[in-house]
Formats: sequence, structure tokens, C-alpha cells
Amino acid sequence: MAAENITLVILIFSLVIILSVWFLAQRRRKRGEATNLFWFGVLDIVEGNRKRAMKYLRDSALEDSENINAFILLGDLLREEGEAAKALKIHRMLTARRGIPREWELRILKSLSLDYYAIGEYNSALQLVESALKLDSENPFFLELSLELHERCGNWKEAGETLERIEKLTGKPEKTKRALFKLEEGLKLESGEDGHRARILYKEAIKIDENCFYAYVAVGDSYAKEKRWDDAIDWFRQVAKNFPEHAYLVLERLEKAFFEKGEFSKVIELYKELLESDKENPDIAFALANLYTKMGNYEEAIEVVNSVLPRERLHASLRLLYYYKQLGATEKINQLIEELYELATNRGKLFVCASCGQKSNEELRRCPQCKEWNTFKLAQF
Repeated sequence: MAAENITLVILIFSLVIILSVWFLAQRRRKRGEATNLFWFGVLDIVEGNRKRAMKYLRDSALEDSENINAFILLGDLLREEGEAAKALKIHRMLTARRGIPREWELRILKSLSLDYYAIGEYNSALQLVESALKLDSENPFFLELSLELHERCGNWKEAGETLERIEKLTGKPEKTKRALFKLEEGLKLESGEDGHRARILYKEAIKIDENCFYAYVAVGDSYAKEKRWDDAIDWFRQVAKNFPEHAYLVLERLEKAFFEKGEFSKVIELYKELLESDKENPDIAFALANLYTKMGNYEEAIEVVNSVLPRERLHASLRLLYYYKQLGATEKINQLIEELYELATNRGKLFVCASCGQKSNEELRRCPQCKEWNTFKLAQF
């Protein structure tokens, strides 16, 4: 009887061993098949056959649930094909796994944050990015994504801080962008009726980048909001003087400020002063001409507009036509119409001296009228 029991135990033990070996062999075979499917999917991604790649990756994941790569790539492909919600579902399943290496955890966080980004849940994406940066504080991908997400969410202070971290990492200063973030931070305070603190931030933006002309405008606007017209005029004037190509931003603001002060006539003096240092600035010239027009002083308006005629041919000519009409100067009108017609029909063949306005059908080296060198430019509408 004892011998029979021993035999039975041996048989059972042998059967268990045989079944275990068979099971492991099957598992290895399936895992091998899953690995092959995975690499077929990767090759299809490389070759651009995304649809077949997704099939291989899906089959690989079903055959071997331990293949995290297959799940990650499958989800990434789904997101890139516009199915971010499905991608999110797949990638979120991976977060339940415990004891995975740090590198894999970062890779899963990357895919998840991009999924949330794709469906517009920026705050959720930002939380994941912050978790990733706790694991790897100098990761370029997560720092760049953090910056973009803070911008999307309007977190301007945090955006500035993140940009500083990126600057330290790359060694490339981005003062223009950092100044704009500081400006936006101030504008957010301004909307909350905290003008004083907002102005501090605007001025910090200027310290970061002295060419941040938007910050000058913002300081002026803030003072104007508090009816501190002298201060507003001073800041608007700085924009027109130091950034003449952006003077158009402050011309109406200056006129309003002087009007509120009861000193509107001083606008003309200011515009003349600005034109002295930048004679061909069309924005200032047209603004001054507008004031002369309102006063009925068409001769002065004509003189000012003529000064920018070579640079702003069409706009200046249309203004001149109106002024000549008001003065009844038919001959001038006809002459100007002929010039415009010539310009339109011989586009590319009419050149104008930037110094005196002399016209020529060829690009002369020296103007026969004012004797200046290399002043002929192609006339533009």
C-alpha cells in the first residue's frame, strides 16, 4: 500500500513538472510571437504603414501583456490618428503597474501628458508634467511641454520661471520671451484693478528687455486708466521716439491724453518734433496730416504727406487726391492720376528718389535733381 502511494505521488509530481515545462514553453513561444509582432509593428511605423502597425502592436499587446512598449506605441499612434481619448484609456491602464523602472514611468507620463494635451485638458497634462519633473528635473521634453502648458493656462509667472530653467539648461537666453511673460503677468494684475503692482511688472519687463515696446505702451495705458495724463504722455512719447516703426500704437493714445488735459494743440508740436528725427515715418506724417485736415489746413497736410510720398506711394497719393479736391486743384488731380496710372501699368519700371521724389524709369545711381547717390527705389503701391 505504501509503495502504491509513493508511486502515485511520483506520478503527480512528474505530471506537475511536465505541465509546468509545457506551460513555460508555450509562454515562451507566445512571448516570442508577441516580440515578433511588436517588431513588425515598429518596422511598419518606420515605413509609414501606420494602420498595419497598429494591428501588429495590438496583437502583440494581447499576446504579451508585459510588453509595455507595445501599449505605449499603440496609444501614441491612436493619438496621432486623432483618437486621443482611446490613447488615454490605454496609457492610463499602464499607471496601475507597480515596480516599473523610472525610465518607463517617465515614458508613460510623456504619453499620458500628450494625450491630455490633445484633448484640451491642459491642467491635467500639467499635473503629469510636474510629476515627471520631480523624477527628472532637467528633462528637456517635460520642461518645454511645461512651458507651453503654462502659456496655454495663462500661468505667466510659472511660465517665466520654467523659461529660466530652460535657459540655464540650454545656455541660451530668451530675454524677449521672458519680458513678454512678465508683461502678461502684469496685464493679468491690471485686469484685477491692481495698476500699481502691474506697473512694477511692466517695468521689470523693460529691465529684462529694453526693446519690449509693448511694456512701454502698457505702462502708459495703466497711467491713463488712472487719469495720470502727464505720466501716460511721457510713456507713449517714449514709444513713438524710441520705436518709430511702432509709433502707430500710441498716436491715438497721445491725442486722447492731450485732449483730456485740454492741450490738444500740443499734439501737433509733438508730431513735428517726432518727424524731425524720423522724416519718413508714414504713421506720424499721416497722423499729423489728419490733424491739419480737421483744421481745414490742406496746404500743410499736402506738405506733410509729400514728405512720405516715395515710401507710401498709394496711401499718400489717395490722401493727396482728397486734399487737391478740397482745394479745387484740378490740374494737380489730373497729374496725380496720370502718375498712378503710369505706376500701375509699368509696375517694376518706375523708380522714385527717396530723397526728393524725382521719378525715373530706370534705377539711377545718382539723382539728377538732388544729386544724392543710390536713392532710387522701386515705386510700390
